[in-house]
Amino acid sequence: MKKALKIVLIVFGSIGILIGILFVTGNGYLPRGVYCTYLQGKSKPDIDDQSLFHTRKINHGDAINLPAKLNILSAENIQFLNSTESKAFLVFKNDTLVSEWYGSYGADSMHWNSFSMSKSAISLLIGCALQDGKISSLQDPISKYIPWSGKDVSLEQLLHMSSGIPFGESYNSPFGFMAKAYYGSDLKKLTSPYKVEETPGSYWSYEGGNTVLLGMVLEAATQTKISNYFEEKIWSKIGASSPAYWNLDKEKGFEKPFTGIYATAKDFGTLGQCILHHGKVNGEVVIDSTFLAQSFEPWTIQDGNNSICDWYGLHWWMGEVDGVKFKSARGMRGQYIVVVPDKNMVIVRVGHQQSKERVNHMPVDLFAYIRMGLAS
Repeated sequence: MKKALKIVLIVFGSIGILIGILFVTGNGYLPRGVYCTYLQGKSKPDIDDQSLFHTRKINHGDAINLPAKLNILSAENIQFLNSTESKAFLVFKNDTLVSEWYGSYGADSMHWNSFSMSKSAISLLIGCALQDGKISSLQDPISKYIPWSGKDVSLEQLLHMSSGIPFGESYNSPFGFMAKAYYGSDLKKLTSPYKVEETPGSYWSYEGGNTVLLGMVLEAATQTKISNYFEEKIWSKIGASSPAYWNLDKEKGFEKPFTGIYATAKDFGTLGQCILHHGKVNGEVVIDSTFLAQSFEPWTIQDGNNSICDWYGLHWWMGEVDGVKFKSARGMRGQYIVVVPDKNMVIVRVGHQQSKERVNHMPVDLFAYIRMGLAS
C-alpha cells in the first residue's frame, strides 16, 4: 500500500514539476491545448469546442425569417457533404432559402465555431468605427491607438495582411504563435512584442496576428469590448435569430479577433445577406457600402511565391468559379460564408474537414460548394 502511494506521489509530483517548467518557460498554454484537443479526441481545434472556452455573449435583435422554397439536394451532393464531414449547407437566392441541409440532429440550432470567418467580422467593425468617427482613417498608424515601438504599420496594411510582422501562421506547431494565441490566457501580452521586420505593404502574408492588433485597436478606439461593439453595430441589426458568442483568452478577458465567433449556420447566412445587400437590412444601413466596396478591392501585391495577390481585400477573400465572381469569409476546417452578387446568392457551409489542395490560396472544396449553390 505504501509502495503504491509512493508511486502515485512520484507521478503527480513529476506532473506538477513538468507543468511548472512549462509555465516558467512560457509554455503554460500547452496543458490546456492538450486538454482541448487530444483529450477530446481531436488533433487540432474543431467547430464544436465552445464548451471548452470562456466566451462573451452577443445578443441579437428582431429576427428576420426569410421565406423558404427548398430544393432537394442530389444524392451525389449529399454524399460529398458527408465525405467532408459537413454539418450544415445552406443556399439563399433572391432572399429565399432554397437549400437547407444538416449533417446530424440538432445541427440547425448548434453554435459552430467560425474560426477565421471572424477576421472578416473584425474588418466590418473597423468599417463601423470609421462610420462612428472612432477611427479617423485606414491610413492611421496603430501607434495612434495602442502602445507601439519600432517601425509603424497602418490599419490598411494590417487589413491587407501586408504588415511585414512575422507572427507565423502554422496550425501544426504546438510552439507557434497560433497555438499560443488560441490556448493562451493573455493574447495582448503575447502579441505586443512582435514588431515589423519587412517593409509594410510590400508583400502579402496571411498572419492572424495582424487581426489581433486590429482587435486591440478596435477596443482602444471604441472604449468597449469587441463583442459588445459587434452586438451594437451588427448582430442586433441584421435579423439574426439567436445570440452569438465570441471566444475569449480567459474569463471576462479579451476576444480572440482572429477566430471564434460561435453562431448557427442560418445566422451566418443572415450576415451574408447583409453583405449581399451592400450593408443594408430592410433598407436600413448597417455597414457603410463605400467601406464594403473597398473591402472587396484586391491590393495587387505579391505573395511569397511572387504571385499577384488578387484573392484578398480587407480581410475578405475573392475568387471566381466558372466565370462567376464571389466574395467569401472563411475559416479553418472549411467554414464559409460565400456571397455571389451576380446571382443574388449567399452560401453557408459548416463542417469538420476541408480540402488541402489550394488554387490561389483557396481550398478547392470551396469551389465545389459554390457550384452546388449555383445549381440549387
